[in-house]
Amino acid sequence: SGSYDIAVIAVEWEKIPGQLAQELRTVHIDLEYWNQLKEKEVEIGLLRIDLETGEESILSGKLVRKKTAFPWGNGEEETEMAVGLESGDSGSAVFDQYGYLISMAYGTSHDIGGDRDWGIPLDEIVSNFHRIVENYLEDGHGEKRQELENAK
Repeated sequence: SGSYDIAVIAVEWEKIPGQLAQELRTVHIDLEYWNQLKEKEVEIGLLRIDLETGEESILSGKLVRKKTAFPWGNGEEETEMAVGLESGDSGSAVFDQYGYLISMAYGTSHDIGGDRDWGIPLDEIVSNFHRIVENYLEDGHGEKRQELENAK
């Protein structure tokens, strides 16, 4: 998608292995909730999974700015957070203490402002999701349109 690195995939439920299917949970996406958030009051976190060992750990911190200018981008805004992202965390879902999706981890910067962590803001995730799905449907995948509209 545009200047944000967002992709959408569809996986048939039947193809998800049993144990993994039992562990999957619904992601709470609520733009009204996100819009009213007060940055400094929000605790956030993400689940880190070591690809070599499969060991899980929780990375937690604070939301710094819900949406702010990103100095190294192409004019897009990003979510600034303080969680200590590392290589491999990019793409991870970032949730608040109530389980609401806040951002998608993007990367880190090291500059005069210190070490900063960045993510894609929730409103951009949602708008890009809708754009990607609409493009998919317009490209001749109309048989899926009713299925997607029923899921709304």
